[in-house]
Amino acid sequence: GNIVTAFLKEGVLPDRIQFCWNSHPSGNFLQYYNEIDIVLDPFPATGGVTTCDATCMGKAVITLVGEITPERLSYSILKNVGMNLDDLIAFDTKDYVEKALALANNEERIIELVSAIPLSLKNSILCDPMRFTRQVEAAYLEAWQRKFKDVPVRHDNTHLVSNFRGC
Repeated sequence: GNIVTAFLKEGVLPDRIQFCWNSHPSGNFLQYYNEIDIVLDPFPATGGVTTCDATCMGKAVITLVGEITPERLSYSILKNVGMNLDDLIAFDTKDYVEKALALANNEERIIELVSAIPLSLKNSILCDPMRFTRQVEAAYLEAWQRKFKDVPVRHDNTHLVSNFRGC
């Protein structure tokens, strides 16, 4: 009802809108992505698992970056896929619409992303738990060193050691 009416106001005819209420005939819901060219990330709360699913399937996700964590999940995923996807990342609603329209009118880029995103993702930090862990550890160390400048941290080959005695 309301969704179709909103699309009609923008000139999108109902036969171009498909609602998926049932399981995909193959039994794998990811197969629905084969019928999609561009994923429009919701906002203010962005996708998380849905953005991961879309990128695994090679789909471009246009996202609008907000200020707090739920508004930045897709941004974080897209920035760590392992390739430049800045043309999919918007910082205001005008930019979001412009980027979606630009991509919709760039069939060559859409085709490129279908194969490039999954390959890049496979080799990215998002699919490399050891590299990801080292990066998180480095961030923790940096945060510690900023907060507790006078309490050094040293390695003893297996874990970090500190003389910290409380806040």
